[in-house]
Amino acid sequence: MENKIERIILSAALILLFSAVISSAYTFSTTNYVNEVAENYGVTKTGYYVTYDIKRAGWYLLPALSSLATISDGGYEPEDYADYFKNIYYADSYKYTFSPFTKKYIKCTRFPNINPLYCPEEEIYNLPDKDIQEGWNSEEFMNDYFAYTAISADWHYYTKPVKVIYTYWPGRFYDIKNTGTSTTINENTGESKTTDVYQIGFFGAKLKSGWNIISFPSYAAFGDITIGECNILRIYGWDDENQNWINLIENSREELVEKLTSGRDDYSGMGMAIKVSEDCTFLKKIGDIPGKNAPPALPNN
Repeated sequence: MENKIERIILSAALILLFSAVISSAYTFSTTNYVNEVAENYGVTKTGYYVTYDIKRAGWYLLPALSSLATISDGGYEPEDYADYFKNIYYADSYKYTFSPFTKKYIKCTRFPNINPLYCPEEEIYNLPDKDIQEGWNSEEFMNDYFAYTAISADWHYYTKPVKVIYTYWPGRFYDIKNTGTSTTINENTGESKTTDVYQIGFFGAKLKSGWNIISFPSYAAFGDITIGECNILRIYGWDDENQNWINLIENSREELVEKLTSGRDDYSGMGMAIKVSEDCTFLKKIGDIPGKNAPPALPNN
């Protein structure tokens, strides 16, 4: 399956080189905001609103429902939420997600009422639903499963114009943290059980060995953030205007990292297919990169 995915991506990517101008069928914009309370949770109190203003029909890679990005309320009043979300959720005719664990595409289906196309978590994480529901409070699940979908992307096929706004909450700019405890009560016995609750943040975002499909998060192009120590074998960006892949590695990994973290919106929000040689952490704070948190040592003699 992986070889088939690779052939599809490579055949499309060979059409264009990185030097080509990446055109877009949507208008992308990033707006930051400040949340003073969030300073207590992570490395920054700045978050981002990311707007995809889609203009024409086609396939688009947008942040997955299984990722850390959330669909914003768009600034609408509560009484207008229903129409707002209905417009978003009903705009896409087809939707697929990609499991980094099985390397397979998963078709998403729609439930009644105003709901997005749903992608079954059991197929994404390749786990029984019971293990997933119990895992949300565990550090092990955060590390071994959710970390690999934290910045994942879903394929949407839109047939009409739509504006979708995502939120990157500032309180999620951390690795893993304990957020307190959770108490559940057994309906049959009445016994209560208290467990620790863990969450994973953007700096815990990981890539599985082989192919991964992500939406490059806007915050990664700003602030003291860089690409982790992943051994990137191949990386392609989705050109929604021409509906094909574009090779993003021109010369070296160093140049790629510089472009991805340049502080511009050139690649923020772009859907990408990334192949890495082994499981790895994709995003790092500058201070976490070896050699970057202190100047070189003095000579020995």
